[in-house]
Amino acid sequence: KDREDTLNVFVHADKKARAERIVRLYGMTEKSPEKRLDEKDQRRKVYFKHYTDQVWGMSQNYDISLDSGAIGIQKCVDIIVDIAKTK
Repeated sequence: KDREDTLNVFVHADKKARAERIVRLYGMTEKSPEKRLDEKDQRRKVYFKHYTDQVWGMSQNYDISLDSGAIGIQKCVDIIVDIAKTK
C-alpha cells in the first residue's frame, strides 16, 4: 500500500458477464456461478482490506477502473500495458 511504483487497476464486469465467463472457462460445478463469484469477491475484499487498509472496488482507490464486460478482456490488457509503459 505504501509503494509509489505501482499502477492500481480495478477490472470489473456485471455479474452476468462474469458468471458466463467462469462457466465458459471452468465449466459448471455443484455451486452456481453466482455463488462462486460471491465467495471469491468476499475473499478479494478481505485480502484487499488487509494489504491496503482500503475498501475493495471503490474507484478512488485505483488509478484506473475498466469494465471488461463492456470493452473485453483483451482491450483491458492492452490499456493496462499501454499505461504501465508510460507510467
